[in-house]
Amino acid sequence: MAGFADLVLREARARLDIADSAVAVAHLASMLGVGGLFEVLRCWLDDELDLGTEELVAHCAGLLGSLGAYVLSPNTGETTPAAARRGAGSAAAGDSP
Repeated sequence: MAGFADLVLREARARLDIADSAVAVAHLASMLGVGGLFEVLRCWLDDELDLGTEELVAHCAGLLGSLGAYVLSPNTGETTPAAARRGAGSAAAGDSP
């Protein structure tokens, strides 16, 4: 599954204007999208989801589109609190990233 997520990320970077600062988030989104879609399809095929084909496709497309919109949002590249803590911890310890 990781290989397919990497393919999705590579194709997204080739076709979308993903800022360098947002590549890590895009990688996360590709893993979430591929893994989530796999699980949704598995559940649907096992009759665990009460959705028709057209409904399933529409909702999955919308949700995956939301991931793309999140990656492309202007604030995606901003440092998260966790990243800031890691950076501060490394600087305090004198470690390089």
